[in-house]
Amino acid sequence: MDPILRESRGFGFITFDTNEAALEAVREMDGYDMEGKEIIVEIAKRAKPRKSTPGRYLGHDRRRERMRSRERRERRYRRSSSYSSRD
Repeated sequence: MDPILRESRGFGFITFDTNEAALEAVREMDGYDMEGKEIIVEIAKRAKPRKSTPGRYLGHDRRRERMRSRERRERRYRRSSSYSSRD
């Protein structure tokens, strides 16, 4: 489902427990007529092999970003709230 248009994008991904089950689904469903449209069922192919992961997520961490932005705001507030005396 397209998150902006709220319409089907016309494809989907399914995970099977075994390779045999996936191959059987391809054999039985590829070319199947679904509501007047012939569907194509294939085993997904990667453009290149996936790199091994280090065992932890290294992507975008919103919690860390929120903490950093809060720390920046607090530092900015501390600097701006210190007034020099005007005698």
